[in-house]
Amino acid sequence: IKWRDSSKIVEERTISEELGKMFLAICNKILNHSNFRNYNAELKADMRSYALFKLIKGLKNYNF
Repeated sequence: IKWRDSSKIVEERTISEELGKMFLAICNKILNHSNFRNYNAELKADMRSYALFKLIKGLKNYNF
């Protein structure tokens, strides 16, 4: 909600370091699930970066 209220124009809003850490925690928690146990580190890194991209991209369309 702080991100949404930071500016009226969506393109001018910046993601805080705290929100970035929350996004990383979400991605890391999901990747530590047993479904991804046998994936190699390179593939997990690719999956993490794609998930972060989708989280940031979807943030402006999220219905608070």
